[in-house]
Amino acid sequence: MLVVALALIGSVFCAGLLLFVRFAHWAGAHPFVGTLLFVLAVPVLYVALRAMSRAHELRRAAHAGVAQADREVGVYPAGVSGAVRAVEPDDASTPSPRALDAVHDGLAVELHHRRTDFG
Repeated sequence: MLVVALALIGSVFCAGLLLFVRFAHWAGAHPFVGTLLFVLAVPVLYVALRAMSRAHELRRAAHAGVAQADREVGVYPAGVSGAVRAVEPDDASTPSPRALDAVHDGLAVELHHRRTDFG
């Protein structure tokens, strides 16, 4: 698996290097257009790199929000002992401990319909 990953990384790096060399040769033959494309590519790359860090911050904020919601509901990350808070068995508004145990990823809580006893 490691060899495959390294081979993919190497092939992407080599392809990028070959494209850069090809562009450099082309820009040598067409200096005005090559310079114009280079000048336009710099802000585009800057914006793309800034957007990646923004996406990382948004992902981190989303995970923090999920963790906060899990703390409020009583679901904790996998591997933490006491992953379910004590709930009253008669309280129909809170999920049962069994339902909370069924959720392992902490991203969702299994919802149960309220049963009405007509008897």
